[in-house]
This record gives sequence, structure tokens and C-alpha cells, in this order.
Amino acid sequence: MLESQHPIRHTTPSHEQDLRPVGEIIQDLWSNSETLVRQEVSAALAQLDVRVADLKGRLSKATINAGILYAGILTIVASITLLLAKVVEPWLSALIVGALLCVVSAVLYESEKKGSSHEADPSSPTTRIPHRRTKEIER
Repeated sequence: MLESQHPIRHTTPSHEQDLRPVGEIIQDLWSNSETLVRQEVSAALAQLDVRVADLKGRLSKATINAGILYAGILTIVASITLLLAKVVEPWLSALIVGALLCVVSAVLYESEKKGSSHEADPSSPTTRIPHRRTKEIER
């Protein structure tokens, strides 16, 4: 029953059919491959341009936010200095607040320096490439 519904046609090359030379087929294949590679590179560059533009936008917003945060921190430091100046001399107040900030900064720096020694460990989560990125790289 299947044979009557879908007859199988056996075709054999005849002299009347258009047979192309192997060299022409290889040339077409090379040309099509070259076109495909160019299109893929163009698409990748376009995608990269979009990502770079998005990154620039996010980076500029982060920079503005960091500037505002920095101004706020400086205002708080100035307020602490002025508050302390009511108890001691103003120059001594500024010296105490400045020294306190230097100590805090040194402690943070040392803790970061100790923490960065663990990053060299390949089993550390901070040095491993996420699984999704690994698959993207393999493609």
C-alpha cells in the first residue's frame, strides 16, 4: 500500500542532465563559504557594537552614581570634622578625622590584600569561569 501512495523514483544521471565540473562546484563552495564567513563576522561585529554601546551607557551611569556617592561621603566627613571642632581645636579635629580615615583605609587595604591571595587558587569560585561562559567559548 505504501508503494502506491509514494512511488519511489530511481533517477540515474543521463547525458541530458546538466552536470557541473568538480572545479566549478568547489569554486561555488569556496565563494559561498567566504560569503557566509563575512556575514557571520558582520553580525558578530554588529552585536559587539550593541554590547559596547550598552556597556558605555551603564558605565557612565555608574560613574555619575560614584561621583554623587563620593560627594556625600565628603560631606559626612566634613560634618564629622565640624562636629568634633566644637570639642577640640578645628585643626586638631581635622587631623583626628583624617587619621581615622587613613587607619580605616589601611585596614580595608590589608584585608583586600589577604583576600586577593585566595584568588590564585584555581578551585576558588572567583577564578572559575562560569559554566555558561565556558559553553559560549566552546562554540
